[in-house]
Amino acid sequence: MSKKILLLASKPLGLLACKQLYQCRTSDQLVVITFTDQHDPRSCFANFQQFTKDHGIELIVVANQQETNERITALQPDLCFVVGWYWLIPESVLNLVPMGFIGLHNSLLPKYRGGSPLVWTLINGDAYAGFSFFALTAGVDDGPIWAQAKVAIGESDTIADCLDKLAEKSINLLADIYPQIISGQLQPQPQNHEQASYCALRRAEDGLINWHWPATRMINFIKAQSQPYPGAFTEIDGKQVIIWQAQPFPYPYYSVPGQVLLIEGDRVTIGCGDDTAIVVDQVETNGQLLPASDIFKSIKQRL
Repeated sequence: MSKKILLLASKPLGLLACKQLYQCRTSDQLVVITFTDQHDPRSCFANFQQFTKDHGIELIVVANQQETNERITALQPDLCFVVGWYWLIPESVLNLVPMGFIGLHNSLLPKYRGGSPLVWTLINGDAYAGFSFFALTAGVDDGPIWAQAKVAIGESDTIADCLDKLAEKSINLLADIYPQIISGQLQPQPQNHEQASYCALRRAEDGLINWHWPATRMINFIKAQSQPYPGAFTEIDGKQVIIWQAQPFPYPYYSVPGQVLLIEGDRVTIGCGDDTAIVVDQVETNGQLLPASDIFKSIKQRL
């Protein structure tokens, strides 16, 4: 018997999920709810419009959570997937869908429940990043897990690299588990709540660098907030300077944290905590990409 499948989605990963569910659905009916670029310029609204139009998929555009709740209630779906969605879904609406809501969270739950999980994964220097398909409940990312997987974080990987790896692996896994979920062959397993950890949502201003951190943490901090995120930054004469590329200095360097130590060509070495330093390659200020030596011009500078 065919099912009505609802997808609440936005952003590139949500669009990939839309395309994958369309391929997987066989006789099931797919309906998509999204929002416009006014809510988030990364929402891929035009792409959702084009894909759903080309493939005869019903697309519903909502302006707020109340409208979303009303649409879900009216549609009466059998199963709902949630990918790249901002608004919380109240328990009263969660209970309306017989097969429940399945969310995609960029961590190996129960670790990193909450906001910005992948950013925190990189800041903390974890060897692996992961994702979980899990059942949405009234709690914070604490519902039973349908499936999860991990990818190795390479030494030079930025958050963009990790996002690409996770997107490819999660969408491929979605194709594997979808028929098993529909048939009832796959059932979600409870999380081990004793192993849970939580992380807070981050804002652009949280990217301010603390030069007293050791170089390893500094590099992780920079990679965790590199493009497409706002970037890790320092301030010089009241100007914000984003550091996009940096490497650890290979030897101990005894200095004051934040002290400019070496200027060699385009690169600048800056002191960090625990007698370490980083070598900065590329920076941005006032929207302009520049060699680090165009900004850090004197070994007398301290940040």
